[in-house]
Amino acid sequence: MTSFIPIENVRFSKRLTEIEQYSGKVILRFADGEIAEASVLAGADGIKSIVRKHVLEQTYPSQVAPVYADSYCYRAVIPMAEAYEILGDLTDVAKFFFGYQRGGISYRISGGEVSPYQIETTRYSR
Repeated sequence: MTSFIPIENVRFSKRLTEIEQYSGKVILRFADGEIAEASVLAGADGIKSIVRKHVLEQTYPSQVAPVYADSYCYRAVIPMAEAYEILGDLTDVAKFFFGYQRGGISYRISGGEVSPYQIETTRYSR
């Protein structure tokens, strides 16, 4: 995402504590005292997201708290040489594989030096 947003506008390792929304702008207050103004806020602040709370609390308060989705995700990071052994020509492009109650994702990271391989297993309750 940082390739679409000027790096000086991106904040990592910050804890957002308050959001004020106005017509055309958003005021952000962080735990370290910093205040920022933005026209767009993209939240990637985890399972107890303050951005999620800000967006949903007024209209859908029951949707704010995280709930268990009854699914599992296993992740691994492997060297590209191993990825080629496993996936062959499918290694070069991000792929999503579908199977019965399973899925797999493969894509390059670290400039193509390594590839995370994720397998998601969904357990269905009956």
